[in-house]
Amino acid sequence: MQAAPVRRETDVLVYEHNWLAFAVWCDVWNQWRWCSGMVPMRAGLDWGQVEAVMRLRGVPRRERCGLMKALRIMENEALGVMAAQARRRV
Repeated sequence: MQAAPVRRETDVLVYEHNWLAFAVWCDVWNQWRWCSGMVPMRAGLDWGQVEAVMRLRGVPRRERCGLMKALRIMENEALGVMAAQARRRV
């Protein structure tokens, strides 16, 4: 039997100009598209869900493109981290 993973809360600095991107990321961090195959892998965020969250948060249309750019940077970094974790498990 394996022990449950320990979750640690850590304070992080988020610059004011990145706050909205961080808040939306916290809302959608678990909304992934998956590729099936021999080993299922995350392909990227479900951008339909991202857009829905932006609408629900009242993000003005003119700000959404810039926000999506910031989220793509976070998505790319997260995919890299998760891929490295998967390689270590094999």
